Amino acid sequence: VVPYDVDNVRIRYYANNKAVAYAWGYDLRIGGEFIRGSESWFSLGVLSTRENVAGDSSNVYDDNGENVIARNPVGFIRRPSDQRVTMGIFFQDHLPKNPSVRMYLNLLIGTGLPFGPPASPDNRATLKAPPYRRVDIGFSKVLSLSDRSTWLGRRFESIWMGVEILNL
Repeated sequence: VVPYDVDNVRIRYYANNKAVAYAWGYDLRIGGEFIRGSESWFSLGVLSTRENVAGDSSNVYDDNGENVIARNPVGFIRRPSDQRVTMGIFFQDHLPKNPSVRMYLNLLIGTGLPFGPPASPDNRATLKAPPYRRVDIGFSKVLSLSDRSTWLGRRFESIWMGVEILNL
């Protein structure tokens, strides 16, 4: 595989395919209608991605911590996409007397991604970012266009209008 590093929003690819990597994981979702006519679900994802870059090594220092006395192979390290656990909850509801007015709430929590100091190949993926947390909320209204004599009614059966607040 081609190893890469993430530097803020820039992805820096290595010059050649000089790594062996693996990925394993699973994603589970249980869903249903907690409120009749409204979708809801819980999800859990687990992912592990690791790579072994050929020729990478780290310094071994003397007892004083000043002089490099050897280089040790690093072995498998976490890839930048290695987000171990992700959990999600999606809940949707509507007004009891008017099901065309809906609300949804989406919650996502994920463990931190690995990173290292820039321009320091010895310290790739040695640190972990804080957990990722996100909450979104949205409101929508379905407008039924039953009047087929109008221009809009001839082209559409209904229109969804919505407002979302992301990263609440």
